[in-house]
Amino acid sequence: MKRTLLVIFSAILSCAALNAQEYTEAYLDTVKVGSIFKLNDYWMVGVEYGTSFVRQRFIPRFSQETMMVPGYYGITLTKYSKMFSYMPYFGFQIGFYSGHEGYKFKLSQETGYTPNLEGAEQLVMQIYEVPFLTQVHYDTEYFKLIGLIGIYGAYRNTVERTGPRVSEDIAHSFRDFDRRLDYGLQGGGGLGLVFSPFEFHITAKVRYSWSSLFAPDYRQSLDYWYAYPFDVMVTGSLHFHLSKRSGRSRADLRRQAKRIVYDNEQQE
Repeated sequence: MKRTLLVIFSAILSCAALNAQEYTEAYLDTVKVGSIFKLNDYWMVGVEYGTSFVRQRFIPRFSQETMMVPGYYGITLTKYSKMFSYMPYFGFQIGFYSGHEGYKFKLSQETGYTPNLEGAEQLVMQIYEVPFLTQVHYDTEYFKLIGLIGIYGAYRNTVERTGPRVSEDIAHSFRDFDRRLDYGLQGGGGLGLVFSPFEFHITAKVRYSWSSLFAPDYRQSLDYWYAYPFDVMVTGSLHFHLSKRSGRSRADLRRQAKRIVYDNEQQE
């Protein structure tokens, strides 16, 4: 009886050793596994450049036109993540940009008069901006659709006022009642072309400020004046993948190869 049990136990050990030897990592790496598009969580860094279309939401209203100001550029860091561990459509993006805000008053065809503020018929400010945006995206292997929404903070760095009645004292200087800090909402959308490890995006974003250009009661009267920037930025950007965008990792492939091997063995 003991001899019989010993033989059975030795056979079990031999089978286990055979399977362990047969299904080593080296062996599983040789099993052919079909490739499918599988989006991973991944990081990427990018550079962006474009043009701003700037104007203000004035209270009281002024007749103005949208002014195009080139030179909107920055760097971004993007992280894509799955929601609830299986919905690969979400992410976040943080960036640092140099851009512009401002206004340009419009000539009245009826009166032949162009409005001004302290003599300025046009104002352009250069700003430094840090947006933090959540992202919703839909990906195929070589194409993606992008939606963005979030908040931003900015600092108004320089100012240039132009017009025939502008004083030289304020043409390139901020006044005591001008507000240098800016913040508000930002959002937009776009599309991307993907050629791993690079992506090229074209986006249009709207920036809506909650910080007026100046203190609303600076005129020291019963009237309150506001000027909230409301800008559109159209940009192109190039992004580099810092981690694997799609496909299975080596561990994933080995797990699938092991399933294939055992399924085939059970069918036999």
